[in-house]
Amino acid sequence: MIIKIKEQDNFEILTKLLNDSFITVANEYGITRENCPFHNAFINSETLKSKLTENRDLYSCVKKGDW
Repeated sequence: MIIKIKEQDNFEILTKLLNDSFITVANEYGITRENCPFHNAFINSETLKSKLTENRDLYSCVKKGDW
């Protein structure tokens, strides 16, 4: 099920998902927190939450009942 992320959702979980998903690519290509701090492998929950604006929606695909 695809759900729209809301401001009150748990951005810690979303951030961990992005970090874990992108770290292998970052490691493979030499992307670090120092040379690319806003890469999804290193993004923090505050920065991710700030991406949610009236002009940008975020969505998540979850198993029914998991969210």
